[in-house]
Amino acid sequence: MTEYQSRESNQRSKNLSSEASRNPAKKKDKTSKSGRTSSSLPEPQSAQELCDQLRDMAQKEEWDKSLAEHFIQLVVNPKKQYQLDNRQKQSLMNSILACPSKYRALVHLLILSKNFVSQGGLRTLDGIATKIIDFAKDELALESRIEGTLLKVQGDEVLLNWLKERLKVKKESLSQKLDLIRNLISYLVGAGETIAISSRLDIIIEAFADSNYLQQYAGKAITLEKIAQNRVKAVVDLFGLDKPTTTESERLILFGSSAHNLLVYQVEEISQLRENFENERETSRKKDKRIIDLESRYRELENEIIQVRKELDHEQDKLKQEKILYEQLKASSTAKISQQRNFALSQMRSRLEHELQKLERCFNCEADAFAQNSQMGIKIINKIRDRLSE
Repeated sequence: MTEYQSRESNQRSKNLSSEASRNPAKKKDKTSKSGRTSSSLPEPQSAQELCDQLRDMAQKEEWDKSLAEHFIQLVVNPKKQYQLDNRQKQSLMNSILACPSKYRALVHLLILSKNFVSQGGLRTLDGIATKIIDFAKDELALESRIEGTLLKVQGDEVLLNWLKERLKVKKESLSQKLDLIRNLISYLVGAGETIAISSRLDIIIEAFADSNYLQQYAGKAITLEKIAQNRVKAVVDLFGLDKPTTTESERLILFGSSAHNLLVYQVEEISQLRENFENERETSRKKDKRIIDLESRYRELENEIIQVRKELDHEQDKLKQEKILYEQLKASSTAKISQQRNFALSQMRSRLEHELQKLERCFNCEADAFAQNSQMGIKIINKIRDRLSE
């Protein structure tokens, strides 16, 4: 911060402190009035009630911090988000854009930042957030080269130098400079890419603190979505204060900056590597156990195969022995049958020859005994037939 800015800020603080000490009753009355203003308003129970309350509040000529905070809370209240029709959207948009100029940039910043960090955005702001972003853009009246460097990760030095020059303008008050920063952040978080938000916030805080600390980390911005959301919260808290100071901004330079993001990224990467290592080790352990189980099963199957082969060889040997015995028995049976047949044939031949000899004697006998001999011959022939039929 320049010497002029420092003197201006100190003098402003002294004047406010002196005024508060001279008029304690006035200050107390104002605080009490503000408390009544915010607490006396009922919680809206419908989208129309919300629009009506915000319209009435926006039409008030004088605002204080309490009223501004209540206005913002009604819009961003996560417990009371409404689905607005087109007429209600127009009414709500008019109320937001018509806030008193003293609080307008702050209101827009807090509403858009809450919409940015909410999961899926705020339902009440559907179709309205873009109008607020456009309004902030019009308020900034950015040159095309500055707008391009603001929304993308490029031209860091150009953006930093431009913003430092804007903040060094002596004719502008601290509140005007704060409104510049607030509108700039509103437009950034509303229209910028997530990949650019963290590094752009670094530049904004560096310019506000009039520091060159972050330049050494140029080109190392790590844009993790979660870190970017935390960064937006921290910076919005800073520029949502009544009197932001250089000391406060310097304290937040490192929080969520590129260097901090790099550290977080490395920690997360180490954690991920450790988790991957544990997973791989567990996988390897299961794989080794599986291999051991398969090897054990292989040995069991191998032993079973060996046993089956032994049993098969034994059965084959038994079969060979049975074949040999069969052949021997077959040969023995054939020989015995042949022997018995030959013996039977020999006996039959002997008997036949005996009967034939008797028949021959019958034919060679004397003629006067022919009849007797023929009868005997017939008996012999019948006996031969009986023998042949056995």
